[in-house]
Amino acid sequence: MIIKSYFLPHPPLIIEGIGKKEEILKTKKSYQLVAKEINRLKPDCVVIFTPHFPINDENFNIVYDEYIIGNMLQFKSERKVKVKNDLELVDQIYNGVINSGVKIKKLTNISIDHASFIPLHFVKCKSAIVISNAFAPAAQHYKFGEVLNNLFTAINKKIVVIASGDTSHKLKKNGTYGLSQEGVKFDQILIDAIKNNNHSELINLNNDFINNAGQCGLFSLITMFGVISSFLIKSKIYSYEYPYGVGYLAASFSLEEPTKNKILVKQIIKLAKDSVENYLKHSKNISPSKELSSYLLNNRFGSFVCLKKNKELRGCVGTILPTKENLATEIIANAISAAINDNRFNPVIISELDKIKYSVDVLTKPQVITNLNQLNPKKYGIIVQSGSKSGILLPSLEGINTIEQQINIACQKANILQTEKIIVYKFMTNRYE
Repeated sequence: MIIKSYFLPHPPLIIEGIGKKEEILKTKKSYQLVAKEINRLKPDCVVIFTPHFPINDENFNIVYDEYIIGNMLQFKSERKVKVKNDLELVDQIYNGVINSGVKIKKLTNISIDHASFIPLHFVKCKSAIVISNAFAPAAQHYKFGEVLNNLFTAINKKIVVIASGDTSHKLKKNGTYGLSQEGVKFDQILIDAIKNNNHSELINLNNDFINNAGQCGLFSLITMFGVISSFLIKSKIYSYEYPYGVGYLAASFSLEEPTKNKILVKQIIKLAKDSVENYLKHSKNISPSKELSSYLLNNRFGSFVCLKKNKELRGCVGTILPTKENLATEIIANAISAAINDNRFNPVIISELDKIKYSVDVLTKPQVITNLNQLNPKKYGIIVQSGSKSGILLPSLEGINTIEQQINIACQKANILQTEKIIVYKFMTNRYE
């Protein structure tokens, strides 16, 4: 499970013996604070995303040595790090990512770069994993993060995630890289995105604008946002400074299971209820309020909305993958469809509304399985596919207790014969009711 994440800069000057004591004090204090926090959290593994590995192609790279080792000799320092690599988790990441269609490569005999060295210099941990960015679009980095989210939330290890990166390098006329207005604007956009937990603002940035801003932390941060995408996020900026024209921003992201947040649960159920009632009474879709949680406004997930009357199903419609601009509009559309477009039932009428109860399932991204032992009908929903035919079952359904039952019923729903070859996907849901 993921217990916390951070966005941290990597100025070599904060390492003893490289910079002066009075240099970059805000960033030094932030690192000391983060180190204490992580020490209290006692993670089993710290996963670091770095922008400064040799990035040669569209593969993400993951260190596969027994130990994560590095030094700062290029900065004339004798400082070294040596941390145990969690090879078991590396294998899980590699296999899960390969099955998702994202490209990843294992690297051996690696001395890590300064962007991963510096966090490990301050943070003491049992084990670590270091992963590089890729020559790939921002959306691909986010997808990679989503795959890791599915993996990390399903395992019984406490994981801290660190996205290493500086902001714009072009923030002062007398700085090494000079001043760029795109750099100044980029930093403001990034800071706002962190404060508002709005990763879509970052994913949609123009490539020319990104290049002119002269930054190195964007793609690490986008990957991290993908990793924590299933959580309700509370961000905190510890410090931001640019004494030499390079932006150093330190921030943390506290994570909460969405289903445990009572305010969010109420918002989701009310959104489904208001959508149906407004449509039946006025034949119009409602628009999401700007006061809704950022989880609803800034994330995209598939969802299922189920209606019950007198404890009996009255309609249930959903989407496996997101089709709308955000989760709020996804729920609105699926709630209305559950009320009027479920072919198993007559459309709901206004006189029934007082008796209707709502539940909403928000889906994680489906993953192909390679072994039936990876399924659990109480924990995972499934999608079975054969050619153009597919069937879906949500997890934890009454009367479905075995993997065989789950697969057979899903195949029956899709009219897939026992003799036909199938591909099976699994997914998890957060249920709100």
